[in-house]
Amino acid sequence: VDEFIIVACDGVWDMFTSQEVVNMIRPRLMPLLNRNDESDNANGSNAAGKQQAFDLGPVLEEVLDRCLAPAPLGNGTDNFTLMVVVPSKKWTSLA
Repeated sequence: VDEFIIVACDGVWDMFTSQEVVNMIRPRLMPLLNRNDESDNANGSNAAGKQQAFDLGPVLEEVLDRCLAPAPLGNGTDNFTLMVVVPSKKWTSLA
């Protein structure tokens, strides 16, 4: 089962390979996921059985900032969209 899925437009993929983006996101994402797992285990999950939300904004902003061109021509002047999808544990239990 995938830990996470990266969805991005061609502007991001013009600047980085998929592995480079994973290498930028995974080290920052995994501590958040582990903290969420520890919280669920300690609390027996929350009352509604939902996982806690966490803010990936700073992680994604850092990746997108690295995509920006230093000058108004060439690579890094395209539009950028970047999203990370983290499958729910409920999805993995259906497999």
